[in-house]
Amino acid sequence: MLRETVTDETIVGACIAARRTAIDAVGPMDPDFFFYFEETEWCVRMRRHGWKIALDPAVSVTHRKGHSTQAVRTEAQIEALRSRLLYYRKTMPPLLAATVTINRVVRVVLNTLGQLTLFAVTLGCVPRIRKRLIGYGSQLVWLLLGCPRTWGLPDKCNQ
Repeated sequence: MLRETVTDETIVGACIAARRTAIDAVGPMDPDFFFYFEETEWCVRMRRHGWKIALDPAVSVTHRKGHSTQAVRTEAQIEALRSRLLYYRKTMPPLLAATVTINRVVRVVLNTLGQLTLFAVTLGCVPRIRKRLIGYGSQLVWLLLGCPRTWGLPDKCNQ
């Protein structure tokens, strides 16, 4: 008996099953992505080659989000931003990729300024605000420094 499946745009990479014929047609996941968005980009390629992305609602998998990057949270946030910007470049027309990249950079700037304001108002006494300021601030510095390859996760996270 076949179970009902739900077609979707993309799936979380923590648990993927793919047909060998699909992998042969589309190729493996892009090695340019170290962590984050690799499965999303792969799903885009699958759909572009005519494959369907399906979720089986009867299957349950527990994904412990952030568990492997807990000790390197700031670096993980930088890696997520790097992968997001790479995803834009690889999957979108140039004008759209530039537009959403600018939007993401502006959001990082505004989020940093917002957290900096909250940090000042609370005199730095709220740990959650400090963490957010460090996260957004680090992303902003990474962007201002030209997105150095040495920042992020590749040498800090055992897969």
